[in-house]
Amino acid sequence: MIPTGTSPDLWEDGSYSVHGAAKTIGVHTGTIFKWLRTNRIHGEQPRKGTAWKVFLTEQEIKDLQNYVREVRRSKKEAL
Repeated sequence: MIPTGTSPDLWEDGSYSVHGAAKTIGVHTGTIFKWLRTNRIHGEQPRKGTAWKVFLTEQEIKDLQNYVREVRRSKKEAL
């Protein structure tokens, strides 16, 4: 099934929507799109204009959450 319209945070197959991935990791949706473009995370968009499906394991989620915490901490320390 090709996802269209409003996306759930979590698809039936266990993949995340962009919004769901952002909420789970604790970042903005723009960060998820950047990570998809730079291959930091894996996802697919069946056709242009359809919703993304972002594939994240529990370990990848933990690693990304830790990465975000470290980046935020280092930015605060730089101030």
